[in-house]
Amino acid sequence: MSGMTSPISGPIEQIRLLLNLPEAARALGISPRAFHDLAKSGQIKRILIGRSVRFDVRDLIAFIDARKES
Repeated sequence: MSGMTSPISGPIEQIRLLLNLPEAARALGISPRAFHDLAKSGQIKRILIGRSVRFDVRDLIAFIDARKES
């Protein structure tokens, strides 16, 4: 994959696919509490890795796309 780039942020090697809650909230521009409420209600999928909760960047993008108005 060396040398490949992504339209999101640059070299593939630097892209983080999973974010913790504060990072995911920051990515959407909302408070961690508001993000927690969205995740708890099932509007944003979460991934459990042991006791850690992570959020897939692709799910955040899908969440945004589903709410776009034409």
